[in-house]
Order: sequence, then structure tokens, then C-alpha cells
Amino acid sequence: MRTVACFIFISCVILGRTDFISNWESVGLYLLLFAFQAGSLIWVWKTKPAPSRRFVLATALFFRLALLPAGLREDASLQDMLDPQSWQRFLLFDHDVWRFLWDPHVAASGINVYTFAPSDAALDQLAEDEPWVTVRSRINYPQTPTTYPPGAQLLFQITNKILPANPLGIKLLAIAADLGISALLPLPSVLLYAWNPLVLKAGAASAHYDSLLALLILAVYYNSQRLWTSGVLLGTAALVKLSPLVLLPWLFRQSGIGGVLIALGFTALGFAPFYPGFLTGLSAFGGNWQFNAGYYGALQWLSPVAARPLAALSFLTAAFLIFRSKTLNPAQQAAWTLFFVVVLSPVVMPWYLLWCLPLAILAGEMIPIYFSFAVALSILVMLDGIERSWWLWLEHLPLFFAICFRFGVTFHRQSSKWIHGHDTVSDDSPRPG
Repeated sequence: MRTVACFIFISCVILGRTDFISNWESVGLYLLLFAFQAGSLIWVWKTKPAPSRRFVLATALFFRLALLPAGLREDASLQDMLDPQSWQRFLLFDHDVWRFLWDPHVAASGINVYTFAPSDAALDQLAEDEPWVTVRSRINYPQTPTTYPPGAQLLFQITNKILPANPLGIKLLAIAADLGISALLPLPSVLLYAWNPLVLKAGAASAHYDSLLALLILAVYYNSQRLWTSGVLLGTAALVKLSPLVLLPWLFRQSGIGGVLIALGFTALGFAPFYPGFLTGLSAFGGNWQFNAGYYGALQWLSPVAARPLAALSFLTAAFLIFRSKTLNPAQQAAWTLFFVVVLSPVVMPWYLLWCLPLAILAGEMIPIYFSFAVALSILVMLDGIERSWWLWLEHLPLFFAICFRFGVTFHRQSSKWIHGHDTVSDDSPRPG
């Protein structure tokens, strides 16, 4: 097991220090190393490992430290990570981080971040000097106001205070959250998160903060029987990203209407000072964007007009069936609800899968873990910016059949219980590992 960890560490060093660009050589090398890491993790898992908590945390930390330099200029040294000017636009093929750095810069000037898009002339005075000229020029969709909620904005402000205009701050935040999750998940299942190549790339390499959201969701699960704690935690998570609000029916089942009202109230209080400005960016995101969408892409092929309503209806149906299920325990219900809100939507960003991974691991659900490997194919869009149907089919079609089989078995068992008069609710209760 230590030998495998050494090889994964070497692959992380290569990913962290290679100057990846959008061509077949770079994309092919990335996919090869990703497949090696995923294969190594699967092999270790099949051997039924018994690692210590210290070993898991140490390897998780070293893998991520090796990935920290991802995105540095080719001629930059490790010491240059502290210099904002040493970073390239793309951090291992991703560049969302530049908005995470621009938004707190706007807020620090006293301007509401939801009022103007980054490209708006009203903000020209904030980008007269470096490094802010560069930060602004690298923002994705600069014509769209920010979509990130107030809780995320607070995180951005904290990291920007410590490391202004520097992606390193978000990377370190993501690493801290990853280690927190790795400390909470039970052994040996924690390896499926701590060594997962998607998790490694998303935070430490590409500076996405979704692992923090995953940590908050995991905390909600462990505290779901505590009315105020679970409600405040879920409200906090919704202020970081809105997606955890899909767990409100689940929270109702765990802690009753009180927990739901606390969560909604906490979320409303956080958003209230920014209403209605924050709706501008969200409406653009919800109405126009599409990426790596398998199920939604098929619906759009059938009916472009009805695709979004049908996708929403599909999720609501799935969520209702999960809520009503008598065979799924609380961890399974929460994991599948979060998984479906990702894979049935028009935008299936790989790092969104982090939201459900810890709960899927707790629940022993392997399909979301498998898809966290398969979703690496979406990196092929970096070749020329075009999504091709062959890799969308290769990525999403096996997932569709796996889900059909998984829930076909589940609902068959549930029907059998009804027939034989054993309509019982699982008594599994959340508990830390």
C-alpha cells in the first residue's frame, strides 16, 4: 500500500509541475495520470486495506501539497507561488478561480458584487494596476455578474485578505476542507475520498472550494438529529452554494419542520441584504449555460423547448421517490438526492460531484464514486472547446444503466416488503466514523 501511495505521489508531482496546455499531448497525459490514480485507488480498495488514520491524513496531505504548484508559469519556482504574477490563467485546465479573487476586490471597494459584471466600465477604476488588470482579464464569462452566494463571498474575502489576488489561498482552503473530511469519514472507506483523483485535482490543483461545501454537508448529516445545529449548518451550506437546499425534505425527515425553518431562515437572512441583485447572475446561469450534460443533452435533442422543464421534473420525481423510499437509509437518501441534482442538470461540472461523495462513501454507494472517475472525460472539451457526442455517450450511458439497475433492485425489494407486509423504515442513524 505504501508503494502505491509513492507512485500516486509521483503522479501528483508530475501533474503539479507540468505545463499543461490545450492540445492532445497535454490532455492525453492528464487522462493517463488520472486513470493511473483511479486504477491505483481501485486496486488498493480491492485488497481490503487497513490503513491507520495517521497514514491516510499524511498521504492525503502530501498528495495535495504536490499538486499546489499546478498552474504556475513554466519558469516559476516553488517560492513564486506567493507571487500573484507567477500564475497562468489555467490551473490544470480550470480558471474559475479568477472570479473568486476579483469579487472580494470589488467588495473591498464598497461596491455590491452583485451589481456589476466584471467587464462593466463602472469597475474600470478597480483594474488600473497589476495584479488586478490580469485578474480581471482572466475571468470566465466576464459579461455575467457573479453567481456565488454571500457565504462564498465571505470565504473569498478571507482568503484575499491573507493572499491578495493569489489562487494559493483558495487551494489551501480546499486542502484544509479535504483533510477535515478525511478525518471524519470511517476507515478504510475514507481512502475513496482522500485518494480520489477528482478530489485531488478539484481543490489542490484547480482551486475549487467545493470540498468546503462537502464538509458542511457531512456536518449536517452527523448532526441531523440536533434541531438547531442541523438547521444552521444547512443554512450555512446554502450560503456557500444553493445546491444543499435540495436536502430540505431530507432534513424534515430527520429533525422535523423546525430544522427546515431554521435552515430557510438562516439562508434568507444571509441573502436579504443582496436582494434582488444576486438573482441576475443566477438567472443567467440557470437559463443559458450547459456543459457535460448527458441526460439533459438527450432531452434537449428530443425537445429543446421542453428540456429544462423535463429535467426539473425528472429531478423532482427522483427526489420524491428517494424521500418516500423505505429501503434507503439517511446517508443513501442524502447522497442520491445530491447526486441526481448534479447529473440531471444542464451543467455537470466534475467538481460538483464532491458535494455527494462523502455521503456516498458513508452509504457504500459505488455509482457516484465510479462516476467521479468517468467524469474525467469531460476534460476533452479543452482540445477545441467543442463537446463531442462520443465521449458524452461513453461517460453517461454506463451511468444510466447502472442507476437503472441499482434502483430497479431497490424498488423490487421495496415492493416485495409491501406485498409481505413488512413496510418498515430503516433505523440507521447518522453517526461519525
